[in-house]
Amino acid sequence: MFALDALSKLRLVNKPGEALIRARRWVNATGGTLGASHTLIAPGVLITALDRLRAGLGATVLLTERSTRQQAVVTAMPLSGFSSSLPVQGTISGFVWIVPCDAGAGSADSLGRLFKLSRAEIALLDRLVRGARVSEAATELHVSIHTARTHLKAIFRKTGRHTQSQLLALANRMSMIRMSDAG
Repeated sequence: MFALDALSKLRLVNKPGEALIRARRWVNATGGTLGASHTLIAPGVLITALDRLRAGLGATVLLTERSTRQQAVVTAMPLSGFSSSLPVQGTISGFVWIVPCDAGAGSADSLGRLFKLSRAEIALLDRLVRGARVSEAATELHVSIHTARTHLKAIFRKTGRHTQSQLLALANRMSMIRMSDAG
């Protein structure tokens, strides 16, 4: 977790956040300012979320590392959504959480049962959860890109999600629920 001021300067960082910065995993800190790591496929997604945070708006985005294809859900929340009793409230304008997606096949199967997805939709979701692009998933599943997109639209409709980021964030949350049930 990261606590930022109005200029995206780091004010508080927990130990996992420090480890992400040291490893340049999804984020970096240059001059004390939180930014996107050069290892991301689309660093602009995080930059836009941080811009929204500076404007007082929240955002949830999905980041993907270029080399490993591992994904993380990033949530940026302005301070206005928190208690005014925080001891450093005057210097903090928002918080950023980064949660790596270790969803795996279990979350695709669980979402499939929960939302009554077809076998083809579950197979596509499983590939997406594992970091594949829609075109790559289509190739792996031996279907056309048009068929894969049709399945993805059906998944969006059935789950009430509108973007892949929202869908994968849901799969990640499902994975966390499953992990807490097992422990």
